[in-house]
Amino acid sequence: MLARAWDECEIGVNASANFWSLIPVFFAVWVVVALIWAIAFGVLGGRGLLLAAGVAVIATLCVYWVLMATLNAPADYPVGVTACAPDNAPPWWPDWLPV
Repeated sequence: MLARAWDECEIGVNASANFWSLIPVFFAVWVVVALIWAIAFGVLGGRGLLLAAGVAVIATLCVYWVLMATLNAPADYPVGVTACAPDNAPPWWPDWLPV
């Protein structure tokens, strides 16, 4: 979703190539989410698998929300020069994710 937004809003030169700069970020997020799931099931697994899965899913969505909110569009990117004006968000961007 983030790579598609960068591509559509032309964030940077040849924005579709910027996907490769996101790979380390996605790896770090994968590690964080894996740790969240391991901790949730380690701590709450004895009380119930549904509770542990619920906590892990909510924590994963929080990590996703922070990632999308912080990496959506750079603050110094000029507004109005792309198809994503006036707020640097593509038309399909969900309202519940801040830009």
